[in-house]
Amino acid sequence: MRRFGARVLCALLTALMFASACPYDAQAETASPTIVENEADGHWLYQSDTLRVEIYRREDAKIPLVWYEADLQCTSEAPLSCVLCSQIRPQKHLKKPDTIAKENGLIYAQTDDFFGDRVGSRRRKTGVIIRGGKLLYDNVYRGGGNPFPTLDALAIFPDGSLETFGSREYTGEQFLGMGALDVVSFGPILIRDGVMDSRLQKGYADHEPRCAIGMITPYHYFGIVVEGRSDESAGCGLKRIAQRMLEVGVTEALNLDGGQTAAMLFMGKQINRTGKFGSKSSPRSVSGVLGIKEGATSDQP
Repeated sequence: MRRFGARVLCALLTALMFASACPYDAQAETASPTIVENEADGHWLYQSDTLRVEIYRREDAKIPLVWYEADLQCTSEAPLSCVLCSQIRPQKHLKKPDTIAKENGLIYAQTDDFFGDRVGSRRRKTGVIIRGGKLLYDNVYRGGGNPFPTLDALAIFPDGSLETFGSREYTGEQFLGMGALDVVSFGPILIRDGVMDSRLQKGYADHEPRCAIGMITPYHYFGIVVEGRSDESAGCGLKRIAQRMLEVGVTEALNLDGGQTAAMLFMGKQINRTGKFGSKSSPRSVSGVLGIKEGATSDQP
């Protein structure tokens, strides 16, 4: 009985000594993140112990061109993942990107492959679509020609790595066997194994709003969204985006759905402007986004 009491007393004293000796560490665990939202200067920042998101607005008045670059330094506690607009028939329950971001508490988001736009089409294929470790669609072009989108794929793996693949390299089941958590299909590939895709030298040069995501190292990503279809920004071709990604050290990157789909969001707010297409000047409702929030894990849906 005495020994038990002595152990309890010793444990209490040790706990009190640790608490008094480490007040800074206790505060650090509950410290609020640093958040900067400076639209005038084109700078957005979210900094915490597990996530750093920093976005800059860039401009080239000669073209003219306006684009947004997001440096995303994630961890297993705040991974990049695909977020559906709805768990039930997402292709039928489309939502605006900002609605998806707000409903899911996303700190950062950008639009993805918008696979829901291709579901049910007689002419267009969906590609390989995996969300949260579940195969939703596996339907790629088998003939020749030059379809758009190409349905090249980008896979997100549990170790935080991204890898690009040609549209017919692997089936959906094979991707699952490799451990892919999410697979988006759009394309073309921008960068693979640190090399720009050769198709960009002569193709995909139209000036349009663009959206792309790439990996520098596992858990370290780089996102770009380009404004277009307006007097302030004419849009650009894909070669320019790939070149910029190579400059910052991206080793794997895929072109995502652009045009009226392209959107980048910070703390639930869209920061890029959507250009005018016909009579429409608002972002499309989509089937999902690429997003980041804290408190998630990279090995779970």
